[in-house]
Amino acid sequence: MGQHEKQGGNPVTFSQVEGFREAIQTNDLLDLGFVGHSFTWTNGKGGESNIQERLDRAMATMTWKESYPKTVVQHLNRYKSDHSPILVDMEGDQGRRRKISHRYRFEECWLRDENCEKIVKKAWERSDQQVYMKLRQCGEKLYKWGEENFGDITKKIRLEGKRKKERKGKERRGGTVRREGRRKERAVHAEPPCEERESRASSSLAWSSPFVSRRVAASHVQLAAVASPSEARTE
Repeated sequence: MGQHEKQGGNPVTFSQVEGFREAIQTNDLLDLGFVGHSFTWTNGKGGESNIQERLDRAMATMTWKESYPKTVVQHLNRYKSDHSPILVDMEGDQGRRRKISHRYRFEECWLRDENCEKIVKKAWERSDQQVYMKLRQCGEKLYKWGEENFGDITKKIRLEGKRKKERKGKERRGGTVRREGRRKERAVHAEPPCEERESRASSSLAWSSPFVSRRVAASHVQLAAVASPSEARTE
């Protein structure tokens, strides 16, 4: 309720927090403090336009605080909101240190079975328990029932993802082999047939032989004589 609980924007004025302070004093409330990020609200803007402030808090009377001395208030991460959720853990450090064997994940495929709704109703109708205990037992029963009837969904998803990667790898390797085959095929079609290559080679050898060279030279001399007869007679 002061400037230390705000970052960015205009300074906090007395008139803005006066009514809230009066309500706290009238009801003898105490701020339970917190762990986590200092601010619980943001305007969502970036840079110098960003404003963050501690607008949300957990408060209680002294009697309540003495009844639950291990209480810890946590500022959790925001999700699809400009406010951070607040968790009031009345078991404090012991609750955070409690070992959790696994996380309960509600699988959408469970909804296809009518027994899913029955399990939830049965766990929730136990009015002799607090809400968090109902949630815990409901989660445990659903998890056990889901594993027995649907198997380990998470494991199945991982295996299917692995199979997809393997199939994609094979397809990529197969595509490389096919491209290499097409390249070799084009190279083969681009070359002339063996008979044509042999014919070209024979022609090249024939023109480069000494006999052909002498005949070509004699032809050049005759052509020169025909082209300039006067010079030939003078000689």
